[in-house]
Parts: sequence; C-alpha cells; structure tokens
Amino acid sequence: MDRATSPVVGSVVLIVLTVVLAGSVAAAFGSVSTPAEPRYASIDGSVDADTDQINLIHRRGDPLDVDDLDLRLSVDGEPVTHQPDVPFNGTVGFTGAPEGPFNAASADRVWRAGDRAGFELGNNTAIDAGDTVTVTISHEGYHVATVETTAT
Repeated sequence: MDRATSPVVGSVVLIVLTVVLAGSVAAAFGSVSTPAEPRYASIDGSVDADTDQINLIHRRGDPLDVDDLDLRLSVDGEPVTHQPDVPFNGTVGFTGAPEGPFNAASADRVWRAGDRAGFELGNNTAIDAGDTVTVTISHEGYHVATVETTAT
C-alpha cells in the first residue's frame, strides 16, 4: 500500500467504526423499556360479615389491567394468610370463583369505571361485623388505592 491510500483507508475504517458504534448505542437504548405510568382510580368497597364477601367497585379513573394488579388484604390490621393473586378461579384461602374482572375465566380482564369485582374469603379468615377490612391495590408496582371499610 502506498502513502496516498493510507489516509483514505484510515478514514473508511473510522467511518465504519463510528457507524457500528452508533448502531450499538441506538440498539441498546432503543431496547430499554420505559416504566409504566401510574394509574389513578377511585375504588369503593363493602364487606358482608355473614358471607365473608368483599366487594369492590371502580368508581372513576383509569382502566386497570387485572393481570398487572396486586391486592393486599388485612382484617383489623392483620394481613390475611392467603392473599388474592388476581385474576384467579378457585384458589387457596378463597371460596369459589371471584366475580367480575378478578375471575380468570372472564373474557375481559380490564377493570373499568363502573365495574364491580368481588371475592369470598375461605374458612381460614373469618370476618365479623365491625371488623375493619383494608384492601390495598397496586398496578405494576404503583399504588392505586386503599379501600378501608367496616364489615356489616
């Protein structure tokens, strides 16, 4: 190779390296997923002490994909032994299948404003009239709502 072609070859090599490096950086940053946006919803609840039934209604706000929900239950400040892994259909700690979008067999597992969802606690947790039941709802790690109600 003579001296006249060395700068040309060097320039081509630098351009190729720059393109490869730029492509690698773009691929790396392009594949980074952005975290989900927090969801906002107003949820009301009621508890029937005779049947240990917990009912929740989505009053207003963002629709919630039930597959991405996390529910935590407590009775008088004590977490229940078995927490609901929604959606489900007959699971330890609960009697029967849940109602509404919490039911794994539901065709539409998006909880929208106006939708009701509910489930019945099993024998391992008894709710008495006057007990305070708290349901904390999170969506993809973000707190959505805390429902605290007195069993009647």
